[in-house]
Amino acid sequence: MDQSELDGIVAGLLELSPPGEVKDLERDIRAIATEDPAPSEEAYAQGFQAYNNKEMISLKHGENQVLLSVYGMVQENVYMDPRNAQMVTVDPIGQEITAAEPMDESMLGAQADLRAGLDQAVQQYCTDSFAEGAASAVYPDLTVCISSSIYAPNKAWSGRWQSVYKFENGHLSGTVDVSIHYYEFGNTMKTTSFNVPAREVPADPQEIVDAIRNSDLEYHKMCTQDAVELKQQFTSLRRQLPITKAKLDWAKLQNECKVKGELAGLL
Repeated sequence: MDQSELDGIVAGLLELSPPGEVKDLERDIRAIATEDPAPSEEAYAQGFQAYNNKEMISLKHGENQVLLSVYGMVQENVYMDPRNAQMVTVDPIGQEITAAEPMDESMLGAQADLRAGLDQAVQQYCTDSFAEGAASAVYPDLTVCISSSIYAPNKAWSGRWQSVYKFENGHLSGTVDVSIHYYEFGNTMKTTSFNVPAREVPADPQEIVDAIRNSDLEYHKMCTQDAVELKQQFTSLRRQLPITKAKLDWAKLQNECKVKGELAGLL
């Protein structure tokens, strides 16, 4: 295997890492991929960048949280932080912000007031409806990104919820993606996606967020129903045995087996 092929495999594995588990995977890869040639640091950087964007992770910068996504990436490892009107440079492997500078005014867009109001309404929605640590960003083109993840290694599971919406010409459309990884006594991963059809919404921050909330809730109900049906399907796969609630007489069973063996020897 040549260097480029090896690097492609490593970058791909890191990108596909389940929510919150990329550092664990990196540690394992570095432990086993020690032969010459070893994966290059560029491969790790590419894999982490793709993972960070896919999972829409958030990084702490001062007192603020900055969400990373393909919608806010302006060049290699440089992202918009529209909430604070900054451009931040990110170390993808270390998952930390290494530099920041003011955004050019031309990048703030023609609807800066609507964007700022929508950003505040989305933050409140995240606080009210998602687990602690949920992050959001509203970009100058009025793309709304919400990312909420839970990493619970002590309970052998992790998961994330992502909502991406675009408000344009009085219409709101988007997608919702959910990924869950459960690895106690096995290894099961479930990913689902839901396309939110365009709907007419007034150009008002609260109206837009109410429409987002309703779409997210609709999909959440669908996921809940799917989980119930899946449990029923697994239950139906079990062997249907009568429940007698009577103790098994092991001595009688042993005697019957002994007699059967003796009779078999006579035939």
